[in-house]
Amino acid sequence: MFKDNRISHKMQKANINSICQRTTAIDPLCTQFKENHIIEKSKIPNIWEFTACAIDKGAPNTLNYIPNKESVVYVRNMINEEIVTKVQADKEKIPYSPISIHEVNRVKVLSRDDNQLFKDVKYAPGLSRDEYPYASTIEGGSDGYWAYVPVHEQSVQGGKLQGLYKRLLSSGSSEFDVVLA
Repeated sequence: MFKDNRISHKMQKANINSICQRTTAIDPLCTQFKENHIIEKSKIPNIWEFTACAIDKGAPNTLNYIPNKESVVYVRNMINEEIVTKVQADKEKIPYSPISIHEVNRVKVLSRDDNQLFKDVKYAPGLSRDEYPYASTIEGGSDGYWAYVPVHEQSVQGGKLQGLYKRLLSSGSSEFDVVLA
C-alpha cells in the first residue's frame, strides 16, 4: 500500500510559523506564509479605494489582530455615553459600564473629522462608516482614517475578516498583511 508522506499545506504553514517565531532575522520563507487579507477591487470597490487611499497616506498594510475583550483602561460614562479612563471615572465617581477594546478604537477614529477620506461622500441610507486600520487591530484607533462605504461591502469584508481572525487565533499568530488586488 502506498503511504503519502507529504505534509498538508496547513501543517507546513504551522511548522514554518513556529520556526519563524523563533528566528530574529527576516526570512523570506517565513514571510511567504504570513496570512493575507485580500481586498478585491472587483468585489468591494469602495472599500478597496478607501483602503488604498489610507495606505497612501501612511497607514500600515501589516496589521496585528487583537481579540476583542473588555478594556482595562477605558469605560463608557453612563451619564453622557462618552468614553473616559477608568481612573477618571473612579476619581470623579462617574457611573460607568465596561467597553470593549474594539469599540474604544472605533470611537477614537470615528470621533475625528480631520481623518475622514472622501469628504464629498455624505451619509445616506445604505452607507456605513468604515475605518482603517481596523478597530480590531493594534494599529486601529485615533491615527486611523474613515469613510462612508456601502453596507453590503462592509458585510463582505466583515465575513472575510472573521475567517481570517479565526485562522490567526488557531495558528497562534496575530500579524497579517492587507493586500489590494
